[in-house]
Amino acid sequence: MIPGDTRRHRARVVGARAAGARGRAFAVVAALALSAAPSQAQRERYAPLILQLPVSARAVAMGGVSMGMRDVDAAFGNPALAGGNNTLSVSGARYSSGASTGHLATAMNVGPLGVAVGVQLLDARTRFADFPARSDVLTDEGVRSTASLGADVATSFAWKGMRWGGTVRYVEERFSNVRATSVAFDVGASRNYFNGAVTAGVALQHLGRDLQVGTRRAQLPARASLGATMGGYALSRWLDLGASANVAVRRDGRAVPAAGGEITYVPIEGVSIAFRGGARSPELKAERPLTAGLGLSFDRLSLDYGWEDMRWKGGAHHLTVRLR
Repeated sequence: MIPGDTRRHRARVVGARAAGARGRAFAVVAALALSAAPSQAQRERYAPLILQLPVSARAVAMGGVSMGMRDVDAAFGNPALAGGNNTLSVSGARYSSGASTGHLATAMNVGPLGVAVGVQLLDARTRFADFPARSDVLTDEGVRSTASLGADVATSFAWKGMRWGGTVRYVEERFSNVRATSVAFDVGASRNYFNGAVTAGVALQHLGRDLQVGTRRAQLPARASLGATMGGYALSRWLDLGASANVAVRRDGRAVPAAGGEITYVPIEGVSIAFRGGARSPELKAERPLTAGLGLSFDRLSLDYGWEDMRWKGGAHHLTVRLR
């Protein structure tokens, strides 16, 4: 083979190899795109929507964490932390579409048992119906209508140096004049470390049968969750530091981490001001990662505000009043 032919032959070989590499790269990218498309399409296949939204303003402000939250928050989070102080909590939230959520919960001790009872509601008064509800009802006016409900009873007890708990929850999603109902269950465990400075917990949440309307079926957002909360670490005479983090692995295998922190200023005994911030991996398409908020406490009364960033049309505002 003459030198010119050799160069042309090498060029053809290199070109063929490059084309093959580009083809393989294109195939990989196409495969990833095709595999990602169904996961995105199935991202909001779960119902009811209310179970996928954060509840209290403090939990919202700290990224939506729930595994280390005690008392009334345990009615919607880790049931092993139910009970403790006698507490009453009322929350409300407003989204840019006009949709609103609310919760009412109480916690108490009954003998050796800790008990938390809670109700959470979502009302999106818009024009068109769909099942299961998508998160765009929170950000877009007149897209789809829905109302959903969760009513919980959680109990906990101590055994073998740990706390154990369970929740029974009635769930409902309604659109137009049709509703789908089910019963869900949570089980959880928790343990304190470093003389109670850190609380770690694990839970299986939203276990139960699917919601169904006619031939249309939607799974509950079942998940395994693990998390920890640290509180009361003194930075100075007037400042305390707290932090929480948890990760939930949904039934489709997707991990949803969240973390948050708070700095509490205590100018005098019985009065405190907390500044909070958090970040999360959005579980719903309408959500974005950042959250923030603050809290004011006067003796037994607490007022918490939480803000979460939402896609398309600003954020959502949450307010919780808590009485101990």
